[in-house]
Amino acid sequence: LLASLIARGLVGAKELQMKPKKLSPSKVKWLDSLWDKITMTLNHMLIPKMQGSEFSIPHSADLINVVAAVSDSTPLRRRDEISVILLSCASKCLEIAKDFPSRRDDMLQLFTACFTGTCKVDPKNRTLKEISDQVLTATILAVDQGCNQNSTLLNDVDVQACIIVCQVLQEAEGADVVAISVFPQLCRLIAVEWTELRKSIGHVLSKVDIGRVLAE
Repeated sequence: LLASLIARGLVGAKELQMKPKKLSPSKVKWLDSLWDKITMTLNHMLIPKMQGSEFSIPHSADLINVVAAVSDSTPLRRRDEISVILLSCASKCLEIAKDFPSRRDDMLQLFTACFTGTCKVDPKNRTLKEISDQVLTATILAVDQGCNQNSTLLNDVDVQACIIVCQVLQEAEGADVVAISVFPQLCRLIAVEWTELRKSIGHVLSKVDIGRVLAE
């Protein structure tokens, strides 16, 4: 119920934000109050909690919709704080997925939502580049240790996260800068024998306009 309420409320907020010159002082104040509450609520909901003997982020399936709604509506003045919350959750999702295999699929789905959301909100975020670098570097190590064995790589969290990162970078607008920051790792992974991983890397490399990014 709360996830649905947040999503519907943010649709209305986005409509108001698209017409800033027509906003009355009372509506500006209302929007600021709304985003104060959204920020606090999102930060609390994305904190891992102990469930039985495992850490997890409760209601992760519903939170995917919340993250999508927030990232689609975030105004420029709230970009930094929302990005911090989403990227913190993305890092925690990877940790939980590695430590608790039973939570892997749920956490990777939420990681996808948070990583995608940050690409929408702030594609030039430094931490976004750092997470991409960590994931791809860990994937290189996993490939070297796994000797390109499909069964081993398929179950590796970093490899799965790498494929997710590549899919997001391929589709997200403005994420070229992130792809350029991990260009050496992408080049190393393009030669792997595992077809799914190689295709994901190839799609990113084919999309990135290196000349334009370097010129900018």
